[in-house]
Amino acid sequence: MYAPVFAATPLRRAIQVIVTSGLAITPGYALPQTEPILEEVVVTATRREASQQDVPIPMTAISGDALERAFAQNLRDVSSAAPNVALEPVGIFQNSAAFVIRGQGTADIESASDSKVSILVDGVVQARVSTALSDVVDVQSVEILRGPQGTLFGRNTIAGVVQILNNKPQMNEFTVGGGIQAGDYGRMDVKGVVNIPLVEDTLAARIAAKSTKHDGYWENEWNNKDRGATDRLTILPSLRWTPNENTELVFRGEYNKTEDDTYLTSSHHYCRDDPFTLFTGTGSGAGGAPDNDAVITLTTLYNLAILGQDPVTAAGNAASNCGVPIEDESADDEDSVINTEDRGQGAD
Repeated sequence: MYAPVFAATPLRRAIQVIVTSGLAITPGYALPQTEPILEEVVVTATRREASQQDVPIPMTAISGDALERAFAQNLRDVSSAAPNVALEPVGIFQNSAAFVIRGQGTADIESASDSKVSILVDGVVQARVSTALSDVVDVQSVEILRGPQGTLFGRNTIAGVVQILNNKPQMNEFTVGGGIQAGDYGRMDVKGVVNIPLVEDTLAARIAAKSTKHDGYWENEWNNKDRGATDRLTILPSLRWTPNENTELVFRGEYNKTEDDTYLTSSHHYCRDDPFTLFTGTGSGAGGAPDNDAVITLTTLYNLAILGQDPVTAAGNAASNCGVPIEDESADDEDSVINTEDRGQGAD
């Protein structure tokens, strides 16, 4: 048996010992000393800039560069970076957030319900969770504070605070940046940032925009269309004015448009049977009735009795609603699936 080529032979060990000993006893020789360098992390958890090492709050700070390297889309992608934190959506409500910190959180989307985790964007409280999962664009950092933070951040912070800080316009620097991320299933993300100095040392503007598109991973077998589509657009304009060295004003705006059908529990009109089985008694429901959405059955009867259509026409027109969302909340009106089995909620 031959030893691997990287194995140390007795002769090689002896040479290593001699060389090491020679270095140790050579007069005036010293091994180079390298001091570890710990980069300072500046946070605003106490409403002012301070080093994270000096802030007595259990927290996790994630830089914008780290989010870029991780291809983070929204706050869901930072959950794994912070202990005891789960930032997830609320079922079929694509942008509403169920944020939980240390086991405390709220998954209620009603306007009368307050969250236990407060969300701040550039220091401004997001009173409702319906916009909490918007795309992160041109972010400076995300700070996740664990535990009650009522002293500095007020009400609705019994579980903690998630704070998003966007980049400010930079004085005297004209910069343009952007990126494209493409993939299968029609994935195409386009992002761009422009920083424009307007008055030297006094006024600067910045605009960041991101478009996110995806066709989805599923197909509606009823109409052969893709399902699970995403179409989002976010635009963040900002203006920074520093009239003197003691004053700084930052004006920010936000535009967000979301057409999203990515969650499999979207309500829709389902058809397990052909609506015509209402007349033949061969449906899979009780007594041979069609096992369909009540709207489909009622539409069939309405077409027959009120509109005077023949059974074939009445059933055919009612079938046009099969697989269509109950409300127009999709990127495509027919981006849905036929029934609960296809939505992954169970199978017969």
